[in-house]
Amino acid sequence: EVKPIEHVTTFATFANEGVKVQTSAILHVEDSNGVALEDWKQPEGERVMDVQAARTLSNVLSDTAARVYVFGANGAQLALSDRPVAAKTGTTNNFKDAWTVGYTPNLATVVWVGNSDGSSMRNGADGSVIAAPIWQGYMKEAVKKLPVERFVDPNPTEIKKPALLGQAF
Repeated sequence: EVKPIEHVTTFATFANEGVKVQTSAILHVEDSNGVALEDWKQPEGERVMDVQAARTLSNVLSDTAARVYVFGANGAQLALSDRPVAAKTGTTNNFKDAWTVGYTPNLATVVWVGNSDGSSMRNGADGSVIAAPIWQGYMKEAVKKLPVERFVDPNPTEIKKPALLGQAF
């Protein structure tokens, strides 16, 4: 199984154009008087993916037109009205787990839904139905104070794979 923190770390790496930065659950520690004892400092990232491959992946995952066949006209649950997002939903067999993970160029978020005992949810409880509305609601609020950024388009002259260029192979 892939844990939600692993999902969001991976998708944050895509948003960061292939540079992985270790995640931390604790950002600030203070004593009972409010005196800071420890503050998280962002470590240097490590390039783990080619920048063009990361840009291509973000380009694919942010293509709202490609979502129409599965999610309807706007892929409404996987969109934000004021900025581009890249998103992916998932559902395990027998509806045991449903998730949505998505990102803007400056924020990645994952939502997992399921039963803590590992039992199945009701039929049809998939990532786009259950997790996506939660993801979207959170993202709408979380990005309000963040600048609107666009994904950088991949440079097709650097891409050599016919399938990635939309060519027959």
